This record gives sequence, C-alpha cells and structure tokens, in this order.
Amino acid sequence: MDDELRIMARNHTVEEIAEKTGRSTKSITARLTDLKVSAVRANGWPEELDRYLIEHHGTMTLKEMGEALNKDKSTVAKRCLALGLRKQKQRRPTQKKITKDEGYVRFKR
Repeated sequence: MDDELRIMARNHTVEEIAEKTGRSTKSITARLTDLKVSAVRANGWPEELDRYLIEHHGTMTLKEMGEALNKDKSTVAKRCLALGLRKQKQRRPTQKKITKDEGYVRFKR
C-alpha cells in the first residue's frame, strides 16, 4: 500500500487519494508524513509547467515565461525560486594582473 501511495502522491492531491482509496484525508496526510512524501497541492503547479520553467530559465525573462504560461511575473519568479532556479550573476572581467608563484596562479591585489 505504501508504494501505491508514493506513486499516487506524485500526480494526485490528498483529497483525490482519499477518495480513490476510501480513506480519510487525515489518515492519508498522516501516512504521507510518516513516509516523508508530499502530495501535489490542489493549487500546485503541474509538472509540465515546472519542466517548462526549468527548460527556459536563463533563455527567457520572467515576463516572457509568465506571458507564455498565462501567469504573473511575480508568480513565475516565486516558482523559479522554489525550484532552485536562480538568476546567474554576470561576472565582470578582472583588470588585475596574473602572476605565477610556485606553480599557483594568483591575482595581484
């Protein structure tokens, strides 16, 4: 039963699992907590939208992704943060001279 519950939790809400198994939502929630598994939230993002964000992060702006998904820019930004997608900072090239010292490359300060 636990394996089935883990599989169902990937694509169904707690309410849907409870209805399909004939158990209460409280018992499903308790069992998922014991198994350290979380079910899809009723208002959660579908997996396809998460994949879209992961695929297009870095190549599209938040505004462009939001327009493509019919979501607000701030909503897309929050979801990107939840998925661990961070804006990469562009590093400026250094103006410091490089010297070799005992086989190591060091920057002069």
